[in-house]
Amino acid sequence: MKFNNQSCVCLNNNNESISNSTNKIFNATGKANTSYILNNPTKKIVFKYIVDDCLLVNSERESKCDYLFIHTDDIINYATFIEMKGADLIKAINQINSSINILERQLKGYKFKGRIIATKVYNPDIKTSAYKNLKKRLNDDLKIKSKQLTDLI
Repeated sequence: MKFNNQSCVCLNNNNESISNSTNKIFNATGKANTSYILNNPTKKIVFKYIVDDCLLVNSERESKCDYLFIHTDDIINYATFIEMKGADLIKAINQINSSINILERQLKGYKFKGRIIATKVYNPDIKTSAYKNLKKRLNDDLKIKSKQLTDLI
């Protein structure tokens, strides 16, 4: 998978590079022991991108999410935007929304999902317009969890 004719080969502080494989389990970690786990029992090809300062290194004015996972279920292409955050859920919502805005042309035809993993979730039932708009944009496929979130392909 390429975006804007760049192969997106970069490393973060953990020497974790952009990857694609058919692993049964994919993991993305954030600060303060937050993690996203994608279970892939049928071993489909999954692309994992580090978004902030890697995939979108030239978009410094925009806030961006941490990770993007891309996979297909043979019919539908999925793009899952993941943000690891402390307790500022509004900022996490804005980061996912901004990342979608930047990448939606390259991901035309994909079904978007949003995942926020926070160290503390005081009120996961957010009533802000930013939350409602993102949920609508994602066809209600926005999940917010504390510490760890697990998805299944």
